[in-house]
Amino acid sequence: MAIALLAMGCKSLVVDRVIKFNITESSDYCGGANPPTELMETLLKEKPFTGKLYVHSTPDRTDDGQTLIINNGSLKQSGFSEGVYFVFLHPKINKAELTNAKIDEELISCLEMVSSQYTASFIITKETKSSTIHAHIMCDPCSPPRP
Repeated sequence: MAIALLAMGCKSLVVDRVIKFNITESSDYCGGANPPTELMETLLKEKPFTGKLYVHSTPDRTDDGQTLIINNGSLKQSGFSEGVYFVFLHPKINKAELTNAKIDEELISCLEMVSSQYTASFIITKETKSSTIHAHIMCDPCSPPRP
């Protein structure tokens, strides 16, 4: 009984409201030859993000995490507990599945590295009503360079 009460006391408080997320993105140039200045300025300029982000409460992704689907830089979401969250651009990989699929060990190692890098973090408190996240998209080191 005492253990159950202690466990209940340690449970994080779930914020009981919808939180509005504003998500922007910028990206690196991943082409070959030197790009024009205008292209570099366009890539580095923040714009609304559309796509999936993977959010975990631990930077090593040992928790289950959740997938957020963002449309035009905006999302309203509930169910967050108070705490720090880490945002990933790539899904968590399953090394055993990749090994069984006979994927090259060097590629698996690279995919593990990419999967473990978070792009942003945010904090949820009992007062949080909105949060702004910026995701910077880097070039894929697991793919061959472009000509």
